[in-house]
Amino acid sequence: MTSSKLDIWNLALGHAGQTNQVKTDTENSLAAIQCRRYYDQSRKAALEGAEWTFANTFLALTDLGTPIDNNWCYMYAYPNDCIKARRITIDGSGTTSSRQIANERDQIPFEIAVRESDNTKVILTNQEEAILQYTRDVELVKLFTESYIESLSLLLGSRLAMPLTRKMALRRDLLQEYTASLANAITVDLNEGQSRRDERPEILQARNGSRARRDNVRRPI
Repeated sequence: MTSSKLDIWNLALGHAGQTNQVKTDTENSLAAIQCRRYYDQSRKAALEGAEWTFANTFLALTDLGTPIDNNWCYMYAYPNDCIKARRITIDGSGTTSSRQIANERDQIPFEIAVRESDNTKVILTNQEEAILQYTRDVELVKLFTESYIESLSLLLGSRLAMPLTRKMALRRDLLQEYTASLANAITVDLNEGQSRRDERPEILQARNGSRARRDNVRRPI
């Protein structure tokens, strides 16, 4: 099992056709320099690409007062660790089913905007006491699933292809492999998460939802 950032770098280098491995993340080889340049960007992009269960989070949003847009009733602070806002919920229980996710009629509308007074991102919605389900910024490799690591290494490999090999075809092929791996990983990851949610008793769902509203804490799922 991949256990470190360096392992992911070397997986990506292998995808990019490189036989020499990076020994430390501080070395000055061309491979290490390019991995340092593209790793964090690739990690965040891969997180944004799917609703990974290890990064799935619920947060009772902080009300910021009068919205900057009169089309909305409420304005909330955008979480600092949010990679991608997925949906607004009202109970924070994590019981949203795949059927509800696919059905736009079940979605609570919201919009991401920028408050001009301080240039900060905000969330606009008509939902009172809104709870946001989002993908958070996860850096700790030991939390990554193998499916995510595979997708991330392919994406990173595609970004290493040009500076290390100058082969546009290789970059294109790796991007295609990344897209295919992501689609498969989404199915595997969501099936695991859906199993947990469906098996939780309703009384526990209600209790946890109340606790999330009361404590206003982020709760990874």
